[in-house]
Amino acid sequence: MNCREVQTRITAWQDQELSPGEHTQVTEHFRRCAPCRSLEARLARVTPKPFLDAPETDWSRLEDAIDEEWARPHAPAAPRWWQRTHSLPRGAVALYAAALFGALLWGVHGWRSAQTPSPNTAAGPVVPIPSEDYRPAGWTPEAPPP
Repeated sequence: MNCREVQTRITAWQDQELSPGEHTQVTEHFRRCAPCRSLEARLARVTPKPFLDAPETDWSRLEDAIDEEWARPHAPAAPRWWQRTHSLPRGAVALYAAALFGALLWGVHGWRSAQTPSPNTAAGPVVPIPSEDYRPAGWTPEAPPP
């Protein structure tokens, strides 16, 4: 293995995560290469060790700390924007709902009345043109205007 390959595997070597063959190759490289051995020593000082083989007392202390945190009273969380923080009088809510419903009905009525034509228009009733008085237009786009 060259230095670049070894340097990418140093933390895996320290945590014993390499396959047996790779572990042997990295170990042999450390015996031959002083810069890589120096880098491994510097990383060993700052790299945290895995928490795998902790004594039983450490586990019990951790469990006790978790139990204490669960038992400690906590302040209630602030209400979110969707949660109810106050109430309105029911009469005001009913009045608002009735006004909203009336406005909705008034809008629907106005829309429906605009959609249906009224027989009594200001211009009078619509009179069809008799067929004998009907003439097609005399101008076409191809002809010059008269």
